Amino acid sequence: MTLRLYDLCGADPKLRFSPYCWRVKLALRHKGISVETVPTPFTAVPEIGGGGFPTVPVLELEDGKTRIVESFAIAEYLEETFPDRPALFSPGPAGRASARFMDGFANMTFAALAFPLIAKDIHAHLTEADQVYFRQSREKRLGKTLEEAAAGRENKLGEFRKTLAPVRHVLRSSPYLGGESPLYVDFILAGALTWATTISDYPILGDEAEISDWLKRVTQGETALA
Repeated sequence: MTLRLYDLCGADPKLRFSPYCWRVKLALRHKGISVETVPTPFTAVPEIGGGGFPTVPVLELEDGKTRIVESFAIAEYLEETFPDRPALFSPGPAGRASARFMDGFANMTFAALAFPLIAKDIHAHLTEADQVYFRQSREKRLGKTLEEAAAGRENKLGEFRKTLAPVRHVLRSSPYLGGESPLYVDFILAGALTWATTISDYPILGDEAEISDWLKRVTQGETALA
């Protein structure tokens, strides 16, 4: 058996948009590890492996029984299991610490600001059953309707793009956030940006040439990962 990755999808099974799944797919490609992706709608996640997994990605190992959940845990598994392949973290504790920092930034800053702006667009791409689940769970989280969250979003781009200033700063002196070659710190943010630009037409990046060019370098050939 090969590795299997349960990968969040929309009503179109080819539409894969989870930022966390994208991180893992980029990490697998970086390591040169083949994987079978399994398109998984929101409402099918509880059925993975007979139940017990609240979210994706879930990586199922070759034995068909062992499963690893949570993107950072999967990245650490890949690094420890395939040390002879290209590294995901720079050497020493600082490498994983910097990736943890980016993980926090992507989740607590980037996604926290971006999600209300594109949640309505995510909803539009889901199956009917997923739409019901998504609206109920996300409106509870937001404390407002998806439509209310998106209201006036065209006026919020400036504030959102300010959060990417540290990324621009690094990319002015380095081709990747990880240095001369991409590392998991790159894949974390690339996953978040791919999520936002795949599921929504909202111009998250606009004319951000430095970040757009970096994203293309990191995700080059990403269509083969679906």
